[in-house]
Amino acid sequence: MWGQVGASSSTSATTSATTSNPPPTSSNTGSPSPTPSSTSSISSNNTSSSDSPSSTSSGLGSVETGSGNNDTSDSTNGYPGRLTMIEPHVVWQQLVLLPIGRNITFKWDYNNDLKVQPKKLSITLQLPGSRNQYPLALNISGDTKEWVWDTNEWSQSNPPLVQGIGYELHIFDQRGETAHYEPGHLLPYTLPFHMYKFNSQPIPPSELSSAISLSGSISTLVLCMLMLFLL
Repeated sequence: MWGQVGASSSTSATTSATTSNPPPTSSNTGSPSPTPSSTSSISSNNTSSSDSPSSTSSGLGSVETGSGNNDTSDSTNGYPGRLTMIEPHVVWQQLVLLPIGRNITFKWDYNNDLKVQPKKLSITLQLPGSRNQYPLALNISGDTKEWVWDTNEWSQSNPPLVQGIGYELHIFDQRGETAHYEPGHLLPYTLPFHMYKFNSQPIPPSELSSAISLSGSISTLVLCMLMLFLL
């Protein structure tokens, strides 16, 4: 999501006197010349926003992009609100495994930096090796903290869901996924995950071992760097 006022560095005595003293009163009009306005009036003009939401289409359906009432709380500490995924449980350096052909429940909450409640939420899916995002849920209530994805309802017109890594789930508010960093507002969230076919067969050992090897390699690298730092 998502003017500088320069001061003259001239050493001329005439210029210095002119900039340090207000202009003399005009003898023709009998009224003083106006003094320069404060720079605060310039910045205030740039912070005004419209309360009327607009709508745009980006290949994901109609997504409301109007910010509505953007008044933030006085307690905003300068940080944006962040979404924390509760289910599935997310552990650093470990791939999230989600089954194809089953219902997948997503539950989340927000940290204390979220001061402006989202009006709407949208959830999209990005497939491996693609920059395109496919809508899963658009413009649902901003109070939503749980959503179920029925992978069997995946549209036949979309590319099929296949086993592998490189999937991403995106959750963002009515300002859109590219909303600028804004204190108190929700920061767009991305969940990388791995998908496998849910059936009587276990996850292919080659894919699982590759994921474990990748995680182990990263852990080993971090440990070596830490040891070098301590030495």
